[in-house]
Formats: sequence, C-alpha cells, structure tokens
Amino acid sequence: MELISKKPVTLHLIDENFLFLEDIREKYSWKDKYEVKFYTSIDKFLAGAGQIHIPRNGIHIVILAVNLALPDKQLTSDLIDKFLSAFPGIYLIKICHKNELEKEVLSQSRENVFKIVNNENTLLRIDNAIKWVLAKKNIEKKSRLYKIALYVFLASLVFTSLLWLLVFLLGS
Repeated sequence: MELISKKPVTLHLIDENFLFLEDIREKYSWKDKYEVKFYTSIDKFLAGAGQIHIPRNGIHIVILAVNLALPDKQLTSDLIDKFLSAFPGIYLIKICHKNELEKEVLSQSRENVFKIVNNENTLLRIDNAIKWVLAKKNIEKKSRLYKIALYVFLASLVFTSLLWLLVFLLGS
C-alpha cells in the first residue's frame, strides 16, 4: 500500500559538469511519481529557490553534483547550508570526491544530508538515498495513522466503559 501522496517527488539536480544529467533524466523523468528539475549552477538554483513551495506532504530532494572543494564554491556551500536550515523539509544529496568526504566527515552531520563518494556506484547510491527518503516518509505517515487509530480505539473503549457503568448504576 503506497502511502506517499499523489504529488510527485521533486528532484532538483544541480550538475555543473553534466555528469549525471542523462542518467537521472533517463531513470526518473518518465515516471509520474517524480518531477525532475535541472540546474547548471548553484546560483541558478538559489535564484529559483524563492519560488519553491514546500507543501506539508511534498518531498523535495536536491542532488548537488558540484566540486565544493574549489575556493569560490565554499561560499555557495554556506548558502546551501543556510537554505537547508530555512527549509527543513528538503533533503540534500551531496556528491563529493573522496578528499572532500574525508574533510566533511568531521563536520557536523545532519539527518537530511547524504554524502556520497563520486565513483562507479554513485547512481546506485543516489537511488538508494531517494528510496530511503521515501521509506522514511512512509514510516512517518504510517506511525501518524497508527497513533490516530490508537486514540480512536482508546476513546471508544473509554466511552463504552462509561456507558456500561452508567447502565449498571441506573439499572441497580
């Protein structure tokens, strides 16, 4: 049973070197479940970020395939971090080189940020990260539904008990 809403999962691919453009387009663009948006730079993404509306049940995933080790990219990396803290419902998949990943392992880790090494298994790991986000959202939705069902059951149990107690007291 699919619990994720009918709204598509929005994937934002920021790929300056066009490494993953065709693979992501081929894998996700044709499916109704995904809406894929492509950006050639972080600046273009941040310019359009003001137009991103994150509904309560919508899922946005940003795939960042940019070499952030370059000096001019550090500022844009800080902007991405500020953007993520402003919009906590967005998940980020950073594709790093091994050197970047070793530096970032020591940095603060967040629940909504995935760091993936750029190698031959990158696309598989991106797909796994997307599936993990969807599974997490499904679990959150199911737990919410279970809590509602529990509260309804307990309320009906209390109501029935009070009704039987009232009948017992009035019948005596």
